[in-house]
Amino acid sequence: APIYNNRQIEDAWLFLLEMRRRHFNRRKHIQECARILGASYNWSMVLHGSKKVQDALRELPEDIRMEVLEDAEALDLLPVVTPNHQARGGSLDGTPPGGLSPGSTLPSAQAPWPSATTPEGGGWPPAPQSAIPTFDVVQGSQ
Repeated sequence: APIYNNRQIEDAWLFLLEMRRRHFNRRKHIQECARILGASYNWSMVLHGSKKVQDALRELPEDIRMEVLEDAEALDLLPVVTPNHQARGGSLDGTPPGGLSPGSTLPSAQAPWPSATTPEGGGWPPAPQSAIPTFDVVQGSQ
């Protein structure tokens, strides 16, 4: 199977979105491609991580944007690529603009993050034990 780099994958997503925007009669082809590409881990990661692809999605009409994201099984991107979703009164999960609900308070300035003085040291929990078995090499006569 060919290996594509992230730039090539990004260009392919951008091409696909532009084809869908310009050519309504290509709808079924674009849906089929989005389903196949969205099922691939590497292609899905570029869809989720590329600012250019997200900008292109944001510029699409809402019905086309929903269609492509649904076909690529990437509806979790909808809040990210919906233009001005904060300006319309909050995010899609119902939180008001600013992320605070009425009556809530801001978090304290000092976060409860482990420091270098914590018993684990360095602020990181101890590393998990390796599940890879180790073997002792025994020298023998042959």
